[in-house]
Amino acid sequence: MALDFPTSPTDGQTYNQYIYVSATGTWELSRPSSDTTPVNAVVSGASVSPSYDGTAAVYSFTSSGNIIIESAGYADILLIGGGGSGGRLYGGGGGAGGYVYVENFYLSEGSHTVTVGSGGVAPATNAGGNNGASSSIGSVLVAHGGGGGGGADNVEQKGLRGGSGGGGNIDYSGGPALTGQGNDGGPGNRTGSLNGGGGGGAGAIGGTPPSGVGGAGGDGLSSSITGSVVTRAGGGGGGSSATAGAGGAGGGGAGTVSGTAGSGTANTGSGGGGAYSGAATAGDGGSGIVIVRIGGDGGS
Repeated sequence: MALDFPTSPTDGQTYNQYIYVSATGTWELSRPSSDTTPVNAVVSGASVSPSYDGTAAVYSFTSSGNIIIESAGYADILLIGGGGSGGRLYGGGGGAGGYVYVENFYLSEGSHTVTVGSGGVAPATNAGGNNGASSSIGSVLVAHGGGGGGGADNVEQKGLRGGSGGGGNIDYSGGPALTGQGNDGGPGNRTGSLNGGGGGGAGAIGGTPPSGVGGAGGDGLSSSITGSVVTRAGGGGGGSSATAGAGGAGGGGAGTVSGTAGSGTANTGSGGGGAYSGAATAGDGGSGIVIVRIGGDGGS
């Protein structure tokens, strides 16, 4: 698919990532010639119209699709897996999806499958939460789903392992995080009340419940890959019989005492909140995201 350059351009006219130079009669990349990033990408899938900041094209995948690289080179990529759901009955908060950021990643010429992980679905019965699904580009870059929060099905449960781990319920530990992708979930605690632990976030471990309060979700991480600073991948708050835990910064859902816990914000990979009461409803995990930045200096 070739770029459809305007006809009869004038000197200095811009199009996509190019600028017209009348002295040579050619369209040239409007970025340093030493930059070896791909010069053109064809993208398919939902919500992937690029944004531009003068030197870079940024493609934000909020659902699965494909990216076709017409000229091999380097890109900055952020992947976040789907967040885990909270657990129900003394429930811990769900862990955030795995957070993977790489600079100058080589993308070969051709089509690459982009998968955006869905969030874990809250349990319909008194049980532990469900893990989120992984996000990926091809088979090399993978951000795993967050761990579900611990819940009860006649027995207490630990938080599940994931990109970030889910919070444990009552006396049980939080789930461990996958190395390099997030943080552990917090343990449960029955001191003062029955409290679930907070789900781990990309930037911090899940909170251990203080007396009478569910564990807070771990905070997420901020990135400027899109040109604006955005925090994503917060852990879900734990449920409590007294005061439920808050969701972590970046989209984590708050826990609940007897109502409906907060769900992780869509396309942040954040965890859902845990539910204390068996009559309450735990929160779903938020779906993940994949962001590809082609050109420019990138964003941490």
